[in-house]
Formats: sequence, C-alpha cells, structure tokens
Amino acid sequence: MKKIFLALLTINFLALFVFAQNDKPVADWQELAPAGEEFRIEVPAAFKAGTYENPKTKSVSRSYVNLFEGTFYYIMTDSPENPVQMKMALNFAYEHEPNGSSPIVGGFEARKFVFSDNDGFFNTILIVNGKNRYYVFQTASPIRDDPSVVRFFSSLRFGPKEAETKPEIPQNPNAVVVSVPPADINLSSAGQTIEEKQPAPVSKPSAPPVSPNQPTDQVLVVKRVPAPVEKTGSGNGIGNGDGRGNGTGNGRGQGNGEGSGDGPANPPKPPIVTDTPVKILSKPRANYTDYARFYQVQGSVTLRVVFSANGSISSIAPITRLPFGLTQQAIIAAKQIRFEPATRNGIAYSVSKPVVYNFTIY
Repeated sequence: MKKIFLALLTINFLALFVFAQNDKPVADWQELAPAGEEFRIEVPAAFKAGTYENPKTKSVSRSYVNLFEGTFYYIMTDSPENPVQMKMALNFAYEHEPNGSSPIVGGFEARKFVFSDNDGFFNTILIVNGKNRYYVFQTASPIRDDPSVVRFFSSLRFGPKEAETKPEIPQNPNAVVVSVPPADINLSSAGQTIEEKQPAPVSKPSAPPVSPNQPTDQVLVVKRVPAPVEKTGSGNGIGNGDGRGNGTGNGRGQGNGEGSGDGPANPPKPPIVTDTPVKILSKPRANYTDYARFYQVQGSVTLRVVFSANGSISSIAPITRLPFGLTQQAIIAAKQIRFEPATRNGIAYSVSKPVVYNFTIY
C-alpha cells in the first residue's frame, strides 16, 4: 500500500489543477469528448486537461478536472500497463464502501461506489474497464443527490457519436402534382410616377375685423374728493384751586434664616469590569492526507470551537469543509489547542470562536 501511495505521489501533472475554494465557474454545460479517449460526457464547465508519461514504461496517464459550486469533478484515464490513478481511486473507494456495484457501462464492465465520508462530502466513483484504457469518473459534492452530479454521470457515453440523420418523408405514389401558373400582374402603370397629394394646410381662423365706429369698452377712474367740514363753536369758563400736603417716614429691618431638605443622591459609579480574551498558547498544524495531495486539494477549513472555562476544548463544529480527510485533520488539530480561558473580573468563562486551518501544497 505504501509503495502505491509513494508512486502515486510522484505524479505531478495534477499540480496544474490545484483546487481552491474561491474557484467557482459559471455553469456552462458542454460535451467533453477528448481526442484519443473512448468516452464523451457533459460537464458543467470547461475542464482542465493534463498528461503524464511514465519515463520507464512510456505509459500515458491523462486527467480532466474542475471545481463547480463546491463539487470536485475528476476524470482520469490510464493505460492498462500502469493504471496508477485507477488504483488510487479504487483504494479510496474500498476504504469507505467495500462492496460497491458492478454495472455495465457502454458495453464495458465497471465498478461503482456511492458513499459519504467523515468530511461531510458525498462521493461517487465509477471505474470503467474500457477497450484500450481504464477510466475513472469521480465526484465529491457537499450536497446529497446533487443535480449537477446526476447529470454528469447520466450523460456518460462510450463509443463514437452517432451521426444525426434527418427522417425521410415517405412519398405517396398516388399523389397528383399540380402546377399553378403565376398570376397575371397588370404592369400597364409601370414607369408612371404617382404623385402623392399633400393635405391642404389648415389655416387658423383670423380675428373678426373691428369697425372704426364700433364702440369699445373704456374704464373710467373716478376719484372721490372729500367735502369741506365746517367748524363752529363758542364758550366761557373760570376755575380756581388750592392744594397742600406734608409727609415723613422711617423704616428698619433685620432677619436670619436657615433651611434643610432631603433629595435623591448622585448614582454610584459602575464597577470596573475587566475582560481578558482567550489566549492561545499553542495551535498545532493540521496534517495533509495522501489522498488530498493526490487529488491536489487545497484551501481552508473553518471550525467553530468552544473554549471552555476549565481550559479544555468542549465542542468543534465545521463551518467550511474540504474533502479527502482535510476536514477531519483540522478537527484533530483543533482538539490539541492549548489556551488560557477568557476571564471577567478574574472569573473564567466559556466562549466560542472560529478557528481557521489553511492547507497549501508547495
């Protein structure tokens, strides 16, 4: 087994197709029928192709891969002398589904495996023993019964594409052919110019004439002048008067006063709260799996981790995932995190935070 893994890991043509989670092509279904292959199949986007030739055996392996809406698509073909890709896919399938089924695809014997893994992906692997080569059709989808995966496998065909023939229309021997002469067309007016009559302009009605003797309306402004006021009057009057008065006054005053009362006192100052966040002491790295390296998967796995008040990791839940064992490797690494719990006023308490593990193939 180790020899198979080491031999497979030396194949570097898949490195051209390193998958990243931000790759999200637009759906553009098209038929893939590579030259030199025996199959044709519909794919949701243009696949990237690669070729590897073994320097010792001169055998050729080919690969067609892509990532569409979180689903990983693989098509791998091997020569019968060195079916390295087929063996890797078969080992991965047997680890999760030892039995599988044995359908006939395009007249060829095949092995089919459908299973879910511990990373939360739903896998379908179809291995076909073709006429001249081994063929592997494989998907890893985060969705059960993914419609794109169903269409991908249902469109698989082997052999040359049938030529499209148009159905022949049967001839009726009793049919009577009737020829219809063209209708007579009067061309006597040919060469004549037909004048297009323009509509007469519509004249606006003119204002009626004004006679010089006709009276016109005039506005008269009348200014009212007030009448003069006559003033008349007469009268006599005599008057005498005396007045006298004295007055004095003094004033003095003294006064003292005291007062007291009850009212609401100023609110006390709030206590000072001292928060200390979680302090990570060590965060072990997550390991790559051999399958993830072979299938050239890279990206990030995000976990929701609960850092308990007692200093232990109490629960871990994946937020984003990667297949071929990378999600499980991230969980294993997160369980080994050492930390100091968060505190509030010196009292430890539990808190949950996201933790990200990045996987990169160098």
